[in-house]
Parts: sequence; C-alpha cells; structure tokens
Amino acid sequence: MAKGIEGHRYRQYRKRVLAKSNICHLCGKEIDFSLDYRHPMSATIDHLIARSKGGDVFGEALPAHRSCNSSRGNKPLAPKRFTSRDW
Repeated sequence: MAKGIEGHRYRQYRKRVLAKSNICHLCGKEIDFSLDYRHPMSATIDHLIARSKGGDVFGEALPAHRSCNSSRGNKPLAPKRFTSRDW
C-alpha cells in the first residue's frame, strides 16, 4: 500500500482541500486551477503544520499558490495582514 503523497488516498485528500476555495490562503489572490503543476502560480496544498515539523500528511491544509507555499517553507503560519483597500 502506498504511503505519503503517492497514493490514491492522498490524491483524494488533495482534491478535497483544493475544492474548499480558489483563493490562496497566504496571499489572498485567486488560484488558476488550469495552470500546469510546475507553474509558480499553480495550485498546491499548504499544510498548516509543516510536515518537516511533525505535521501529518493528512493534517489540516489549505489551498495555496506553489510560489507562496515555497516562500513560506516550514515557517509557522504568520497572521494575515490583508487590508480592506487597494493602495
């Protein structure tokens, strides 16, 4: 049985997480699901507790852009600082 991120169970989990929203929880901008997975603005799931810090593969996660997720790395989730106006 496949473990980690290779199996059918993980693909189904990823699909459910991405169905939650089309907004990146890190930058607040829309995610284009039609982009190739290698594109920096493609959809990924961001584990709220980094897997390298003991987070579960199937733990809490939210949709994010690939570049936003990579920039965050395994740092703790910072508080959101979105403003209500575009400056």
